[in-house]
Order: sequence, then C-alpha cells, then structure tokens
Amino acid sequence: MFHLNVPDRLGYACRLLRKAHSRGAKVVVSAPPATLVRLDKLLWTFEATDFVPHLHVAAAAAVAPHLKDTPIWLVEHVEKAPHHEALLNLVDYYDEATGFSAMERTTGWDAAITLAMAARGVTPRGAGGVESFVPATPFVAELRRLGFKISVDVQLLEE
Repeated sequence: MFHLNVPDRLGYACRLLRKAHSRGAKVVVSAPPATLVRLDKLLWTFEATDFVPHLHVAAAAAVAPHLKDTPIWLVEHVEKAPHHEALLNLVDYYDEATGFSAMERTTGWDAAITLAMAARGVTPRGAGGVESFVPATPFVAELRRLGFKISVDVQLLEE
C-alpha cells in the first residue's frame, strides 16, 4: 500500500505506526538518518496519552539482546532489523534547499548522461533501449561524479 502526498509525513507516520502497533504488527521504518532522528523524537511526543514502543538504531550501533523484541525499528538500512513483517519507507520526495522533488532532481540526468556518452562514442550508434545500450559502470561513475550517492546491494537468491 502506498500513501503519497500526505501533508504531514512524519505525523502521518506516527499515526500509522500507532495503528500498526495496536494491531500487533512488527514494523521496520527505513529513512535517511535526519528523518529517523525527527521521527524518533516525534514518536515520544505526538500524543500525550499514547506510547508507541520503538527503537532507533544508528547505522553502526549494536543492539542489546533485550531490545531485539521491540516491535518498531527505525533504521537507515532495512537489513539491520531482525524482522521484516511490514516496511514503512519514508522516501525522500523533496529537497528544501533546491525546491526540487526527487523526481525533478533525477529525471533529466539519465538522458543528459546518455547523450554525453553517445557523443563520446561510449554507446553503440543507432536506436536502442537504455538498459541494453548504456554500459552500467561508466554510467554509475558519472552519476557519482555529479554528486549522486549510490549504494549497491547484491543478494544472490538460492534456487
């Protein structure tokens, strides 16, 4: 289920987590560190009479064994959580510094990079899909050069 364009994302997340907890769900919340800090504080204060048990786990932090049963985990990386019953992903939609949405920040970059690669002869001539014509390694290198933070997580699935 997707909840988009809610006016107060973190307030909405608090209410959603309260509801999930009241129904016995275990939830992992994934978000950038600054968002997790704000959500952690808000979960303690958004309602004077409600308690939403949660654990904010910093990227390099170890978790004490007695805290591992906490039903709501706030983590930057989902794999840090011991359960994955439900996931609330607080995706970055808006950059206050530039005024651009995530879509606006990224939409034109792939076309600009692909065009530059074609002009340099890195891609084959003619028409074709980006997936097959644009080599991934130089494309990702160019994104990094432009300041995009990219992480790669490869997991092999057993057959």
